[in-house]
Amino acid sequence: MCKEMSEETYRSVYSYGARLGLRMGAWLCVMSACLLLSVKLPALILITVPMLLLIPFFLYRMMRGVWDVEPLHRTVSAQWLLGILIFAGGSLICALFTGVEMLTLQPHFFEEYMRHILTTLQAAGMASAYGEQMDILRRMLEHHIYPTPMQFAISMLWTTTFFGSLLSLFLAIVLRQRAMRESARITGF
Repeated sequence: MCKEMSEETYRSVYSYGARLGLRMGAWLCVMSACLLLSVKLPALILITVPMLLLIPFFLYRMMRGVWDVEPLHRTVSAQWLLGILIFAGGSLICALFTGVEMLTLQPHFFEEYMRHILTTLQAAGMASAYGEQMDILRRMLEHHIYPTPMQFAISMLWTTTFFGSLLSLFLAIVLRQRAMRESARITGF
């Protein structure tokens, strides 16, 4: 630890990750709620897609904030770990929220969603073009071959954390490159 930093001003990457993971968790919970409710209110998908596309910018802003205030975390590895922690915490919060929401409010979400797809394809006159896929969906409905709410929540947890880790690595490299360009601009090297 640097001499000019006291024990009170230094925060570990884990502390930042936990605090920022709460923000990411709230963001992901809103996305999840909009996605799950989009079967009943289709317009909610118009909120989900932009929120999904804004995740890299949201994460970059959080990582950049730590980069700017914490000199000891200005490495690719520290920033990558920070991003992983943000996504792990956020994904855990979202998986818990999604699991509880699906178990209590929408226990038949997948069944309703699959029926909605079938109805939409038939109403749009696309039944002949997607006949084989519609037969598969009907058989899945007949035999109850779709994930349980907890299977979905756990799969979502791992998938979100994994892709968040990849995004975090990319953004950590971007932050480092940006810092190197700024340093070269200032020093002339």
